[in-house]
This record gives sequence, structure tokens and C-alpha cells, in this order.
Amino acid sequence: MKRFLSILLVAVMCLSFVACGDDVEVTTGLATVTDATEDAGEKPDIPLTYDYEGYEFTFLSAGNNAYSELSFDEESSIPLDNAQYKRKMKMQQDYNIEIEEISEFSYSSGGGPGFKR
Repeated sequence: MKRFLSILLVAVMCLSFVACGDDVEVTTGLATVTDATEDAGEKPDIPLTYDYEGYEFTFLSAGNNAYSELSFDEESSIPLDNAQYKRKMKMQQDYNIEIEEISEFSYSSGGGPGFKR
């Protein structure tokens, strides 16, 4: 009985693989939709590079936050920290800017030095 069930399951699995074959209409339809989206011109009007002449952008992080996205000043072995460092460096290089962050700790009740600025 077990052998019969095993053979039946294998046959059903093989039939499911055959049923999931490539369908030319579906791929053609998806390619058409993708082409239409690209032609729609829905790209943001943001230059890839620009010279802000070394302007310093300062961000205030206030609140009861335990993690900062802009405070990494060197590469790290932690993937998220390293990605944030590389993003900051790329922005500084591509737009000729300096990015600084001021972190002010405050209380969860909404008071403290971070909310007084």
C-alpha cells in the first residue's frame, strides 16, 4: 500500500511540473506591461550628480531613539551599518556635500533636551 501511494505521489508531482511549463502568452504580456511602464516616463527629476559646493547638511535626531542612520564614519563588518556608511559616502561624493547629525536624547513622554530645540 505504501509503495502504491509513493508511486501515485511521484506521478502527481511529475504532472504538476508538466502543468507549470512556460507559457508564451504570459511572458509576452508581462514584457508588454514592463515596456509600457518604462515608456510612461515616471522617473523622478533628480540629477544623479550635482555640485552643492561643500554645503553642510545637518540633521537633528531627537527622541528616544537607540539607532542612528547617519552616524557611521567608517566601514563596518555589520551589513546594515556598512550599507548606511556607503550610502552616506556616495551622497557626499555625488553631490559635494557634508552630512552631519546631531543626536539629542529625550524622554518617551515627549520632553527632554531633544524636544526643546
